[in-house]
Amino acid sequence: MVGEYNAPLGRNWYNGLEVKASRHVYGDARGLFFEVAYTWSKTINGDGYPFGWPFQGAAAPTSIGITTNINTQVHVIANNDRAHILALTPVWDLPVGRGSLFLPNPPKIADYVISGWTLSSVTMIQSGQPVSLNNGWQDSCPLSAMRPDHGTSPREWLKNDQNTINTCWHQIPNVDGMTMGLQTTPQQFTGERQPTVANFDIALQKNTPIRTGLNFVLRLDAYNAFNSPLFGGPDSNPGDGPPVYTAGSGWTGFGTIGPGQNNSPRIVKISGKITF
Repeated sequence: MVGEYNAPLGRNWYNGLEVKASRHVYGDARGLFFEVAYTWSKTINGDGYPFGWPFQGAAAPTSIGITTNINTQVHVIANNDRAHILALTPVWDLPVGRGSLFLPNPPKIADYVISGWTLSSVTMIQSGQPVSLNNGWQDSCPLSAMRPDHGTSPREWLKNDQNTINTCWHQIPNVDGMTMGLQTTPQQFTGERQPTVANFDIALQKNTPIRTGLNFVLRLDAYNAFNSPLFGGPDSNPGDGPPVYTAGSGWTGFGTIGPGQNNSPRIVKISGKITF
């Protein structure tokens, strides 16, 4: 058999609703400014085929929404899809010091210390990405059966008791590294999403005039300020068996969430610059 893998085929669809609101609370020059942005969207890929090479059939089961022949590409939810994204960006000129609400006329020495402070942040809250599934296995149960009975947890992000694994999952035969059977499991599952966590980046900045046209800016940035860990998606290999807990290592097994962190821990940066 001959396969062609570099043909410029495939498409990507993005549909979304984007809403943004911004407002100055205490005036246009100083005070409190905030901006809120919300996106509701869906991203779909059309860049694959129902079955992997070299095995191909005339049609795939309707349970994964494919009823056309092998020359029709599969439309599936993208692995980077996020249904909801909310971003909040406030900028607050602290009301202390020269020309502000509190101590508007401070002594010169105090003025250098208490005036010119600005607090800002970027807060991002978003849906998790779809759970990627193992296409080397067939799932004979309804997709809804993947959802745990009592909600998700690191122990059970996908339903993973031994009876479910034995009943629902069957490995596709593999010969010399080639899959020899129908790949009926969808690439992504949206009934449960991967873990997600709100991210807070905070900045504190002080602007100090030295003389006319010359300013010193001191800035402190804290990325992932609350040091919130973001864990990866669940183990998608039914062959790994039911969940097992190991002290110091966490959960392992099909449908479990491991201890690996996908985002960066808190990063603090201090910088200064002179503008003229």
